[in-house]
Amino acid sequence: MDHGNLSERIDLDSPDDSLILNKPTSADEHEGGLRLPPGGWEQKLLRRWIEAGAKGVGENPPTFVRLDVTPTEIVFKRSDEAVQLKAEAVWSDGTREDVTCLTRFQTNDETVAKVSPEGIVQTCGTGDTYIVSFYDNGIHSTPVLRPVSDITGDIYPDVPTPTEIDRLVVEKLAKLGIVPSELSSDEEFLRRVSLDIMGTLPTPKEIGSFVTDTSPDKRSRKIDELLDHPAYVTWWTTRLCDLTGSNAGYLGATEMAQPVAAQWRAWIERRVQENVGWDKIASGILLARSRAPGQPYREFIAEQSEYTNTVEPADFAALDNSMPHFWYRDNINQPTDKALAFGYTFLGVRLDCAQCHKHPYDQWSKRDFELFTEFFTRIKAGVPPDAKPLHEATQHMLGVPVKLNTAALRRQSYLRIAAEGRP
Repeated sequence: MDHGNLSERIDLDSPDDSLILNKPTSADEHEGGLRLPPGGWEQKLLRRWIEAGAKGVGENPPTFVRLDVTPTEIVFKRSDEAVQLKAEAVWSDGTREDVTCLTRFQTNDETVAKVSPEGIVQTCGTGDTYIVSFYDNGIHSTPVLRPVSDITGDIYPDVPTPTEIDRLVVEKLAKLGIVPSELSSDEEFLRRVSLDIMGTLPTPKEIGSFVTDTSPDKRSRKIDELLDHPAYVTWWTTRLCDLTGSNAGYLGATEMAQPVAAQWRAWIERRVQENVGWDKIASGILLARSRAPGQPYREFIAEQSEYTNTVEPADFAALDNSMPHFWYRDNINQPTDKALAFGYTFLGVRLDCAQCHKHPYDQWSKRDFELFTEFFTRIKAGVPPDAKPLHEATQHMLGVPVKLNTAALRRQSYLRIAAEGRP
């Protein structure tokens, strides 16, 4: 064997002496322990590959596209049932390959269903769960259900489904044999809708007025009424500020931090008031520019100072303004931090695991995260080289001491001058 490189693990003349076979099967002792059962199909497959010359995959091999698993849903009827899952890898050249034996299966709830390493799903109890299948960077979830009652199929009652969400919920409940609860009482409805829309409980007076109202459309009218309430704007502004990461502690930790946080909140609040869609709010943050392309630096700093002017401040929250403060946060200075913040805030996914390895419960690989991070390497904050001479002259004009030229002192000077109404 060639002990000079990786070929030391493969013996083409005597495949059975290959370390790549003997270590995983514990024929040769090693710290990793038993990884492949001796005489199992895995060992035999690996041996045949060595016998065939241990050839590579060649140039430009097809890439993995997705993992398909059948059946797409399992609904058990009895306690003694079992179903075999079949996993297929779909490749970029259109080919499909049965990879069931190479797929890792996992149940989310062993009290409802368990799954063997071979992909055989057995019912363990009533309820619903998912069997999650993993192959390469593909992940597939298969719903598994077993009714909790006999009220299924033709004997399931006719339940009104006025919306698509209602239809989908009732469709699943019907499979589980669960009949929805009766319509909530007026008191329950008012409490729930008030908490959802305004984040607060209704007053005793509001409860009494609503309960005594006999109008058939009083619930829909109450929803419209709450959406017009100032508390709705306050509650959802706070929630969206929390979601997007508005926090004065991450905005420079100087006297300018609070005014910037106030601008952030005012910008969000105006859009909640005007019922601006989340898509428009997101684009106003993600595509924001503080300085327009080609804008003279002198014009830019004069424009920015108008927003902190306490005499006649400009309207930072104007609907045609973007909101760049999201990218100024101290806790997302690096491109990787920006990628994580973007994923959590705007995609609803946590990508932290993919920084170092394939995400254990999602499709994202380390390579995916690296490519995703490239989007954020061009986002910069600071003084560009072409503006440094004027920037330094402005500092001198503001009276920033040369020997004590710190960020804190500069911001104090900016805030003082702006408050005086001078750009």
